Amino acid sequence: MSSFRFNHVFVVLLLLSVLSAFVIPKKTSGVRAHVQGIFYPIAKPARMIASALRGPSGRLDDRRAAGEIVAENERLKIALAGLTAQVEMLHSRVAEGEQFGEVGRYTKRVAVMGNDPGSRDSLSVVGRFDATLLNQPAVYNYGLAGRFERAGLTGAQVRLITDRSFSATGRFGAFVSDGVGGILFDAKSTVPPLVEGYGNGVMMVKNLEFEAAARAGIGEGTWVVLEDKDYPPVLKHQKLGRVVSVKKRPEAPLWADIEVRPEWNLMALTQVWVLRSPNEERSANSQAATTN
Repeated sequence: MSSFRFNHVFVVLLLLSVLSAFVIPKKTSGVRAHVQGIFYPIAKPARMIASALRGPSGRLDDRRAAGEIVAENERLKIALAGLTAQVEMLHSRVAEGEQFGEVGRYTKRVAVMGNDPGSRDSLSVVGRFDATLLNQPAVYNYGLAGRFERAGLTGAQVRLITDRSFSATGRFGAFVSDGVGGILFDAKSTVPPLVEGYGNGVMMVKNLEFEAAARAGIGEGTWVVLEDKDYPPVLKHQKLGRVVSVKKRPEAPLWADIEVRPEWNLMALTQVWVLRSPNEERSANSQAATTN
C-alpha cells in the first residue's frame, strides 16, 4: 500500500514540476516559489551531499598529495604539447601540398617510412610501385628531393640529391618578382654548375673557377636550381639548395669548392611527391577525358 501511495506522490510532484516550468505565468513568481518549496525535502539532502563532496573552493575535494597533482599536471602539459604539435604538422602538410602549383598536377604523395639503412642519403617509402617509377624524380615543398630506385610492390627507396651517387647540372641565380605578382628565376652568367651529392646532407660544385664565381657574385645564399635535360621540363628551376660557402680548392687554388645545402633536412622528410609514371599519366588523362 505504501508503494502505491509513493507512486501517487511522485506523479503529483512531476505534474507540479511541469506546471511550474511551462504553464504557470512568470508574473506568478510568488506562487511558483511556494510550489518549488514542495521539493525542499528532496533538494536539501542532495545539496548537503554535494557540499560534502566539494572542497571550500567549490571543486571536488582531491585528497591526493600535492606532488601527485603536480606530476599529473606535467603529464597533461606534455600530452597537450604533443597534440598541438600533431595539429601543426597536419596544417603544415596541407600547406606543403598547396605549394607545388603546376608540378602538383603531375605528382602523387607517398609516405616516408624512414631512412634507408647504411651510409647513403636515401629514404624508404611505403606504397606499391612498378618498374616505370625507376629514376622518376621525387619532390618536396622546397624543391627536388631525389630520384626513385628499387621500386617494388610494397615500397621503394628515394636516392636523395645529397647522396654521393647523385649528380645533375644546374644554374646559379636568384628568385625575383616579375612585376605582376609572379616569381621569375634570374640566372647568373656562369658555366652550368655540376651539382654532386657529397653525403651527410651536403652537395658540392667543383667545376667553376674561383675568380669566375666571384665575378658572378656567387656567395652565401645564392640559389642553385635544376637545369638538366635528363629531367622533365616541368621540373626546370626546381630548387636544389643554397650556397653556404665558396672557398679556393686547397690542391687547385684556381678552382672553387662551392658547398650547397638543401633548404630542408631531407633525411627528416615524412613524405615526398613522386612524378607519375607514364602508365599512370596516360590513365589519368584517359579518366579526365571520359569525365569531360
